[in-house]
Amino acid sequence: MPDIEALKNILYCKGTRVIGDRVEICDTVVETVRIVLPRHANPLGRMHGGRVLEWIVEAAMLAGVRVARGPIVIASMDHMFFLNPVLVGDVFYVRAWVSFIGRTSMEIGVLAYSRRSERAYVTTYAHLAAVSVDSSLRPRPVPVRVEPASPWEEKLAEEAQSRRMQRKPLIERRRMAVNDLSPPPSLWDEYQLVNYRIVMPEDTVYADTLHAGRLLYWLDETAGILGSAYAGGPVVTAAVDATAFYSPMRPGDIVEIHAAITYVGRRTLEITLKTISIGLDGAKKHTTTAHFTMAHIGLDGSTREVPKRSPPPDKLDVWREAERRREQRLKVLTELRQSLRLLEDELSKI
Repeated sequence: MPDIEALKNILYCKGTRVIGDRVEICDTVVETVRIVLPRHANPLGRMHGGRVLEWIVEAAMLAGVRVARGPIVIASMDHMFFLNPVLVGDVFYVRAWVSFIGRTSMEIGVLAYSRRSERAYVTTYAHLAAVSVDSSLRPRPVPVRVEPASPWEEKLAEEAQSRRMQRKPLIERRRMAVNDLSPPPSLWDEYQLVNYRIVMPEDTVYADTLHAGRLLYWLDETAGILGSAYAGGPVVTAAVDATAFYSPMRPGDIVEIHAAITYVGRRTLEITLKTISIGLDGAKKHTTTAHFTMAHIGLDGSTREVPKRSPPPDKLDVWREAERRREQRLKVLTELRQSLRLLEDELSKI
């Protein structure tokens, strides 16, 4: 769970030019600021969840590039919860910082929040892992090391190293996962969807690869389509589980997105999305699998119940596995909400 005192200090970091081979965490902070326009929102005037993800990844990459002094790619993303809606007209902030650096990888923290009148609302607090690469996408050593300069920075660095170790098995499975082309399990045949995109040059970033934030936007859009079809009304993104990116995508690749409903709660449903890239030579690779939690809402923005339906007897294992993810998700969310309420009070003072 977040160290609130450390995050309060992050709010006051200005970020400086990264010089030399040693840097404090406070020096790595970058902040992006945007006004949420109607084109960034869904039909109900809330900021599109995919756009939130895209802007968060963008800020994380800005922080990472400054420190790496060159291209980086996003390797994975930890759980991300959407705690408060962001509305048209809000000013949307994302603060990102590098809290730990390995040989070629780095841990990046992000805090996103919005301002409406004189009040601030935390959108999410999350972490991503990035890898420094050269123009050929080969891992490149990061020329800088993080040296915590205070107890709160030491706390952030320790937490980052702990997350890195917990995430290691997920990354190590990459070589096996990239060849798994099977579609995700689905509870009901009528509630699954296959969507297609093509990677264009404007969708790419460093090393001529698809921007991870752009991919997450497409996944969120696909989850929203399937979720709305089941709920019989609008849905919004409530959470995205920890996600690893196994294989890069290049301009011209076809992006094949498989979506399936894997759990239905009282007001939310889980949608599992699996992405397969199809290269110009026809080669297929598994890029990522992600679990999105979508909440059903009414036209007034309040949550609504989703149609209740029991899983088929032969799909109980799919349901139970998703139920375990949900229990873990709710545990983390409860602790996160309690912590970040304190941070909102500090934000409103700035």
